[in-house]
Amino acid sequence: MNEASAQITPEKLSSMIASFLTEMRKGTSVVPVVVTPETNLLDDVGLDSLEITELIYRLEDAAGAKLDLDRLELRHFRRVRDFAEFIDESKR
Repeated sequence: MNEASAQITPEKLSSMIASFLTEMRKGTSVVPVVVTPETNLLDDVGLDSLEITELIYRLEDAAGAKLDLDRLELRHFRRVRDFAEFIDESKR
């Protein structure tokens, strides 16, 4: 496991997601939101299925790990903290 695949904390993931969303939504009329470990990615951020897919690919690259998409469930998007835990578990 390399340094990039070290544990991603909810705080670090919040920052990464905020950065990715800013990039992904550049040039659109979507208003940016503040992303914290308690942010709900579906209700608060309003991610759609394409954004979720792109976010997963970007996070896999950043985390240096392939996520177990067979285990990925809607509940993992309730909070950024839940998604961070899923990513950490997928890397084990």
